Amino acid sequence: MITYYEMNFGWKRSCIEIEPNIDIIDYISYFKPFEHRRIPEDMIFRVKAFKKEYDIIGVYECMTIHMYSNGLIYVLNQFTDMSKYCYKINLSDVIKEYYVIYNLPTNRMINDKEFDCWMDNPSLGIPPIRFIIDENDYKVFSMDKRLSILVSEVVKQALKKAKITNVEFEEAYGYTPEEALEWARENPDLADDFADKAWFKKLLPK
Repeated sequence: MITYYEMNFGWKRSCIEIEPNIDIIDYISYFKPFEHRRIPEDMIFRVKAFKKEYDIIGVYECMTIHMYSNGLIYVLNQFTDMSKYCYKINLSDVIKEYYVIYNLPTNRMINDKEFDCWMDNPSLGIPPIRFIIDENDYKVFSMDKRLSILVSEVVKQALKKAKITNVEFEEAYGYTPEEALEWARENPDLADDFADKAWFKKLLPK
């Protein structure tokens, strides 16, 4: 098992919140980190609330959508070519440039059921993301079905060294296929039913 980190919005006070000039259908889906589509070119953002330009900012009344500063993108670019995975938004009245992260490679979660248990009983505490590592050894990647962006230990340390603002990190755990099977056997009430899936069988040693 290898520890990775979910890169989260830090909820700093007075962080600017932005809003677009037009409405589009299925708006949130455009900001999923694995989404291949870009927002319309004529979409322009403006600052709706607050003043502080942190490195991660949110959208007004929809703070699950995040934009990322050029400083944060610069750090990520040291570990993966971000020209394929981000594009700049049109945002007026700010000093920093901000980007959407999209088109990221994904890994597969194996504990949706554990999150369902937490939703039914929040006192259990939010569980970590658990997923299966594939052979690509991504340093920056997303998770299927979620808005999460995950980074490796070395990327996390680089972000902290660069003093990137308004970011928090939550541990996530990557398993080899064999480790995932062992975890599922030990935690049948929390593990998803992935062992017989075709995508999983392709990952097992021949």
